[in-house]
Amino acid sequence: MNTLIASPQKYSFLLSKKLQADFSWEPVFFLTKRENENEISDHFPQAVLHNYIDSVKGVFPVNAKLNLEFYPELIEKLENSILTACSMLDRNDSNSSSFSFSERLLFCHNLISKWASILNQSDIQVIVFEEEPHQASDYLLYKVAKALGIKTILFVRTISNLGIIPTYDFEKVGVKFKNTLNQNLSSSLKWESTDLSNKNLEAYLSKLRGNYDQVLKEHLWDQTDSVKNYSKKKKHYYTLIKYFLSKNVFNVFFQTKENFESDQKEKNKSFSESRMAYSRFVLYKIKTIFTKWNLYKYYIKISLRPDLKNEKYVLCALQYQPEKSTCPLGGMFNDQILMIKYLRKYLPKEVKIFVKEHPSQFVYNYSRYGEYFRNKNYYKRIVEIENTFLLDLSCNIFDCIDNSDFVASVTGTICWEAVNRSKKAICFGDSWMNGCEGIQTVKNNNDLKRAIEYVSNEKNSVNINKISLFASTISSLEFNAAVGGPSQLIHKNVSEEENAEILFNAIKWLES
Repeated sequence: MNTLIASPQKYSFLLSKKLQADFSWEPVFFLTKRENENEISDHFPQAVLHNYIDSVKGVFPVNAKLNLEFYPELIEKLENSILTACSMLDRNDSNSSSFSFSERLLFCHNLISKWASILNQSDIQVIVFEEEPHQASDYLLYKVAKALGIKTILFVRTISNLGIIPTYDFEKVGVKFKNTLNQNLSSSLKWESTDLSNKNLEAYLSKLRGNYDQVLKEHLWDQTDSVKNYSKKKKHYYTLIKYFLSKNVFNVFFQTKENFESDQKEKNKSFSESRMAYSRFVLYKIKTIFTKWNLYKYYIKISLRPDLKNEKYVLCALQYQPEKSTCPLGGMFNDQILMIKYLRKYLPKEVKIFVKEHPSQFVYNYSRYGEYFRNKNYYKRIVEIENTFLLDLSCNIFDCIDNSDFVASVTGTICWEAVNRSKKAICFGDSWMNGCEGIQTVKNNNDLKRAIEYVSNEKNSVNINKISLFASTISSLEFNAAVGGPSQLIHKNVSEEENAEILFNAIKWLES
């Protein structure tokens, strides 16, 4: 079967060799990084290589020999997906704010024609993605493939060391996994006891049900120190200075970078023609850091630190943006204020909504985007909602969970943390947690009515043993792979070769 490898990671190239040898899946089209193009072309000389950043910008290789057609039936069928893709392009317009809606529409329509032409001309029968789409181009490739009946395979990250879930559709994460879970649940002996054979998993779940500092190292491993500093406001200025003076930042800001690639649109240029210079990227990064600093100070000014034990409230946790967690996974709730308004609509007026910002929104390491999604007005709009308040970042998140009526978020990990502390949760959008005990998935108004009814009913308690079984079912697959770049491999302590082997086994399991 002709295969498109929609991941630029080296381990994906190694995976493609295994798929060719064992499955006779013939890779004929690759998304690549510059550093691995020679290796791929040496092994697959007939394959078309497409630089990933070029694909993001809608620039396709000459040797793809596109015979572009117009596909009105696809445009009509993917109408809602096009609007989602237009929203995803926010992440590519985070500095110039010059990507108009009409330009975005035209860009997406052209992408649909280009991807449909590639898939048809190359007779692609299966596409292997790295994970759920992060960019509009990946997303439309996925949606076009679905519309054409082409098999797609994705690897969905869960949390900590539970592992990944291989799936054909990110909107229906792990149908085969859910079948396995339901089989386990059908045997009462599987969940009537909390005895776990996997001691590492048992230790992790124990942390979830214990102290937040221990979980922080598991869930926000790449920003633990930064997040901790937000609970110590007096150290905030020191942290900023330390960040600028650190060796790594010095290198990022002042060294020259050859072959620098940016996925950002520039002002007065089309997205496809944008070639941001490294010096401009540095200036935008500095500007973004100071924007984060000022937003943090404003957030602290208008947020509260209430006596949680004497309040009746719902905890609503925001997600960092822009990210796949809200777009495309959040659907219409990419607008997280919409989530808050939906909750306010169905909650009793006397029940407060305490909204807590995701700490990553202020972390300096996460500064490649120009804070497109946050400004002072954003926080003002939240507190203007009746009986709704922002929570101080220094509030212990586990205390916030434990004293709440229930927890709500757009695909946020906090839903997983909540049910592990026997607290019910509402998860807006598509998530790996769909089907987990105690977590209600919401995609529309009717879903929310049902979810509110469930979480408000005191008779509906969270069975902690079923939570353990959910985690154990994922862990028992033994697909503890890294998804992403080198830092993810280092964190997982796996080599490129080992990672490719795990992903190959995941596909074998999925296809069996």
